[in-house]
Amino acid sequence: MLNRRYGLRLTVRPDIRRDSQKIMSSYLSRRKEASLAAQAPNLTDQWHKMRNGSITPGLVAATSSKKFWWMCEKGHE
Repeated sequence: MLNRRYGLRLTVRPDIRRDSQKIMSSYLSRRKEASLAAQAPNLTDQWHKMRNGSITPGLVAATSSKKFWWMCEKGHE
């Protein structure tokens, strides 16, 4: 639209080497915002640390359909 209206010729050429840090930073920031830890911090206390291994609520999307282990405050799994 800008090209036709103003007679401009805009060319976007992403440079992965130059822009990789910005791209990754943006990706990780959005991923962190969508994590279970960010969306439902009250549930992180019930996260079963031993059964879930190295997976943490910060690595799991709040919309994930995968099954994870939970432990209530009374110790029930």
